[in-house]
Amino acid sequence: MADSLIRKLNVGCGRDVREGYVNLDIAPLPGVDVVHNLAVFPWPFGDDTFDEVLMMSVLEHLSNVVGTMEEVWRICRDGAKVVVCVPHWNSRTAWLDPTHIRPFDAETFDFFDPDAQLCRERPYYSTARFRVEAITYHGFWFRRAWPWSKRVTRERPRRQWMRFLTSLPDIVHYMDFELRALKKAAG
Repeated sequence: MADSLIRKLNVGCGRDVREGYVNLDIAPLPGVDVVHNLAVFPWPFGDDTFDEVLMMSVLEHLSNVVGTMEEVWRICRDGAKVVVCVPHWNSRTAWLDPTHIRPFDAETFDFFDPDAQLCRERPYYSTARFRVEAITYHGFWFRRAWPWSKRVTRERPRRQWMRFLTSLPDIVHYMDFELRALKKAAG
């Protein structure tokens, strides 16, 4: 049965073409399945198509973050896993690439999470809803001498020391957000 197949999308894949995914990019590179400009909505997929969406180092290159997340929400099935990797605002890597439009904070996706205060205060920002299930912080001590990662989940929220670390310049370089598309709760 085709409906029971897990459908996965690799958004803005570039050369990171993945087996078992529909690989989407603006450039017609080898292995890219669908060539499309992510700034043009709608994307060439039907509603409720995907069970998993990857956006690895993509969102910081797009000017319409809210519109992009609404488009991701549209093409996701209820409960779809969405993984977004973005640069941390206080990192040199956030500003190094001249094609980066914006960096991100650990609370940026709270604007889409109905359990978060920022979403409850400003529900009119977007109708797309995602639960922030986990954030993995990645960084380095003393440039690239000691790489480190720290995963924070809903069950084990950020502690005060993590807030302190994220305030220091060039310690947290990027973050992986694990989101869950919420369709039934939003509809």
